[in-house]
Formats: sequence, structure tokens, C-alpha cells
Amino acid sequence: EGSYGRAETIRVPALELDAAVRSCNIAAESVAVVWSDAQGSDTSVIETGSALWSAGVPLFVEFWPPGLATKGGVDAFVNRASEHFREFIHADNGGHEVLKALDACGDRRRAPRPVAELRGLEVIAANYPGQFTDVLLLP
Repeated sequence: EGSYGRAETIRVPALELDAAVRSCNIAAESVAVVWSDAQGSDTSVIETGSALWSAGVPLFVEFWPPGLATKGGVDAFVNRASEHFREFIHADNGGHEVLKALDACGDRRRAPRPVAELRGLEVIAANYPGQFTDVLLLP
């Protein structure tokens, strides 16, 4: 409360990602990409979207170590990501440039890297404004 000029709390219902997709009668296989900016709760996004990841849906996500630290840390994020994704493309710090990251899939200069290497982005992100970067996780 009081953050960002707000003076009240607004409560909204929350659903796990797979449940949200099902509630809209959308087949996981028909989803092209999930774009998430969950302010540090990105590990929960991964944990609750297993049907999507099993269907081969990539996840474009903000990698923000200070936010992740409030929800289990970078290690928890990488561990969960490793359960569902094989590789990632560092989208750099362009700020939510999902199309650029998707285009990079065919760019041999920006080949996908093993998910375990996400830990190395912690140092890189610390040098960016806002201490975050974006990654495209590939099942």
C-alpha cells in the first residue's frame, strides 16, 4: 500500500496458469508463447504451467534476481526452469522484446544455451538498469 502513488489495496482472484488457460477453453497446444512479467513470482508461473510446457510452448520471462530473491531465489527459478525447459535465448536488456527473441531462434550468432547457464545471467542482470533482463525459455 502506498507504493507507486496508490493508497488502497485491490483484491483480485488468482488462478494457476494451466487453470487460467483451461477456464478460457484454450488447448495448450494452440498457445504460441507465454509472456510473463510476474515481478519476482516467475518461479510460480513455471510451476503452474506444466501442461503448456509439455505441449512445447516457450516462455518469455523477465529474469530479475532481486525480485526472484523474495520468492526462493535464482536457484529455485533455475531448478524449476530445468524441469520443463531445455534451453533459453537471452533476449538482452531490450525490454520485453519477445519478437526479437523469437527471431533469434534462427540466428546462429545467438544460439540457444542450456537452461543451467541461466545462473550466469545473475551477474549480467546486475549491471543493467533495473537489474533485470529478459529470456525466452524453450521446452
